[in-house]
Amino acid sequence: MSDLWSCIRLKFVHYNLGKYDVQDMRPLARDIAPGDGMYDSSNVQHYFAVGESALDNIKEALRLIGKESSVASVLDYACGYGRVLRWLYAYFPNVLGVDADKKAVEAAHKAVGARTKVQDISLATPIGETFDLIWVGSLFTHLPRDEVGRCLTYLSSHLNKDGCLVFTTHGDLVAKRLALKERAYGLGELGIASLSSDYQKTGYGFASYPKLTGYGISCTTTLNCMDLIRDNGLTPIMFKAAGWAKHQDIYAVTRN
Repeated sequence: MSDLWSCIRLKFVHYNLGKYDVQDMRPLARDIAPGDGMYDSSNVQHYFAVGESALDNIKEALRLIGKESSVASVLDYACGYGRVLRWLYAYFPNVLGVDADKKAVEAAHKAVGARTKVQDISLATPIGETFDLIWVGSLFTHLPRDEVGRCLTYLSSHLNKDGCLVFTTHGDLVAKRLALKERAYGLGELGIASLSSDYQKTGYGFASYPKLTGYGISCTTTLNCMDLIRDNGLTPIMFKAAGWAKHQDIYAVTRN
């Protein structure tokens, strides 16, 4: 491409918005940024359905605490190239996407239109805003337990009073797939064995990707994740096993 940040224009794709009233939303961005590893050109519908599933779960969590119509500020933390960000930006008035990957941040802004910002993974610097809603999709699925705890502490400090944090993890479904060798999720045999063993013993298993350290695949039991939630001064309000796109577990929490 002559322009690295030019987007794949999906004029030929019709995605059925189903129950969503388009009149109450910004137009859903249909552009897919080049380099978006979540996009499979052979299954465009799935790409959009995963984003819609995230919004479904977020709306359900907000209904549980009576805030569905009162969310003024939203953070998509680790937004990547904008698979879920596009749905948040279509539905909520003020949305910020942050990610440590500068290329992804720039591409997501161009494809989706939402504000985006590069954020250092050291978590040493505050984002500079607080939010009524924070979404974290498929980040904790790649981190060791201590790092998940550190992220929860950081994100809790950016959550407004009575705000809602919604995040996803790998649970029993993915743990079973790994143990049965149905899917490797990018891990080698030793990594799978180590993760599966720790998951059975402690309720949390993690293994780094080959040639990487501290970033790979993790699985957590519900009880283990609930301990992490309570240790960070948060109150669980919703849990759904494989609730995000029939794959990842989804949790919603509020600040105590």
